[in-house]
Amino acid sequence: MCLQWCHVRKIIVHNDHPCFHCPTAIRLANADKDCSTCAHFCGQTCALTRMSIPTDRTCCHHNVETTRLETLELTEDNVHPKQLIFHGVKDLEGLFWLVESAPEPKVIRPGVIQVQMEDLAVPFVYGIPASEWK
Repeated sequence: MCLQWCHVRKIIVHNDHPCFHCPTAIRLANADKDCSTCAHFCGQTCALTRMSIPTDRTCCHHNVETTRLETLELTEDNVHPKQLIFHGVKDLEGLFWLVESAPEPKVIRPGVIQVQMEDLAVPFVYGIPASEWK
């Protein structure tokens, strides 16, 4: 179980699960754009996910501007309520404590935590490994 930062939505997601938090409109917004025209295209690999590009050569994060912060300051705005419900926790801090591989959050004040970006999982296509793409 790994938590990661979704550069598209600017939220924490769980990369072992499909992106149930993301509206279809966002997931399909770039369906007509080929990976070869993306800033993250690196031959047969995506530089953002470090995975093979999908067979259909399209994804949800085409040309997304990556978050370039060493430290993320997170609030409830950075997690979809469905993530909390799915895991049976009441807040973002609880999610980080529940997920064994997640980095330990630093509590800044109630409802605000910090984590190091480098301690989060690499974004494996936001819940759908490239090997399962079509």
